[in-house]
Amino acid sequence: DRPLGILHQDLSPANIMITYEGEVKLIDFGIARASGRAQQTNVEALKQKIGYMSPELVLGTALDARSDVFGVGVVLYEMVTGKRLFAGSDDIATLKLVSSASVPPPSAMLDDTPDELEQIIMRALGRDPDSRWPSAGEMGPRRSTTPCCSAVSRALSRARSPAESAKLRSPASIS
Repeated sequence: DRPLGILHQDLSPANIMITYEGEVKLIDFGIARASGRAQQTNVEALKQKIGYMSPELVLGTALDARSDVFGVGVVLYEMVTGKRLFAGSDDIATLKLVSSASVPPPSAMLDDTPDELEQIIMRALGRDPDSRWPSAGEMGPRRSTTPCCSAVSRALSRARSPAESAKLRSPASIS
């Protein structure tokens, strides 16, 4: 089987679902495109998701699977830290933050971030696509018994989505 070479281009928490069996499913391929096929990206469709774009998508340069790896890195970062990674005062400020891709390590906010998980996240968030994982499938060992995947499992078990974290910190949730 040959990979389809599809770029999702919209990897954000709203488009990632986890089944009851624990499988990760991507949804909403509305702006996805197959590699090698010319297609103009709908900027309005992406406007609400600019904090999850890759620097190369923001800058309008060539895209490949590593662009989606960056989006996965942003989602993982936010799951682990409970904070938005790229949130400027307006869209232009957020685009500048994404294009610079200056990212503090998760351990700067959470002392107990597993080293293996931090390495996975930080490599996924490299500004230069050549410094990132070649594909999401390469981001970690395939066997869950390895320390790397165990670290991911531990972090995900304690992680909250950004929406859940905001709800927990809201005054209405304090009694």
